[in-house]
Amino acid sequence: MLDDFPVPGAPLGVIANESTPTFTWSAPPSSPGYEYTYQLYLYGDNTNWSMWDMPSTTLSAVYNENGEAYPSTLGGNASYQWSISLRDDDGNEAQNQSTSVWAAASAVR
Repeated sequence: MLDDFPVPGAPLGVIANESTPTFTWSAPPSSPGYEYTYQLYLYGDNTNWSMWDMPSTTLSAVYNENGEAYPSTLGGNASYQWSISLRDDDGNEAQNQSTSVWAAASAVR
């Protein structure tokens, strides 16, 4: 069982006109004494994207930077959730889900 959780950073809350936002997170408060990678998941409103096996030194990812997102850009006026997890070499995973649902929204006029 893992109890070393990465901490979601951004985006949180409402964002405007961001079709390919950058996701950021912090390493676990106590540095794990073992090798690990990060997994990022995003889902919602007919959207699915994940990034697997990012090195422990990676603390950000741009939406669809791996070319595997559906759709390839995020639409406006839609809600999404994302989470970041830490996985050890044995496949154990500690996931920290973003507590905020955020929306890619059209700019207010």
